[in-house]
This record gives sequence, C-alpha cells and structure tokens, in this order.
Amino acid sequence: MTPRPCTWPDGGCGEPILDVVTAAGRKQVLDAKPEKRVVLVPADTHRLEDHYSGKVGAYGPEVAVVMDTYVDHHATCSAWAAKLERERAAKAGRP
Repeated sequence: MTPRPCTWPDGGCGEPILDVVTAAGRKQVLDAKPEKRVVLVPADTHRLEDHYSGKVGAYGPEVAVVMDTYVDHHATCSAWAAKLERERAAKAGRP
C-alpha cells in the first residue's frame, strides 16, 4: 500500500496517509506510520506456550500482545481539527 499526502479539507495537512477499506466496506484514512501498541487478543488465537510454558488460557480469556497499529488520520490531522472548529464556531454563531 502506497501512502499519499493528506489533501482534504482545505488542502489538508500534507502528512502521509493510507486509504483503506474497513471490514464493513467503508472508506477510512489512516496515518501511514504504524505505532507499537499493546492489543488484547483472545488467548486461543495467540501461542502462549511460546512464552508461558504451555499454559494456554491460564492468564484469562485475553492476552496482551505488542503489535503495529494504525491511527485514524482524523484524530491527528491539523486541517481536520481546524475544519471542525470552524463548523462548531459557525453553529454557535461565533466568528
């Protein structure tokens, strides 16, 4: 997947983003650079025996795994934040 620069709204922020489709079939944009985060996954889908002497499920129904994750670009885009603030101000009747 090739990143492209953010160009919307109002010319965008220029940061690299990825265009993806969600499991529900909707379009979404993500920050192009993944970040390491802790994610909870069902214990039966992760090989706990590699780390805990074969005690699969002994630590509960979920285990914490560090993996690459992506952030929705709307959460980090300065141009998107400015657009939302303009819309809020207009709705409140502020300049």
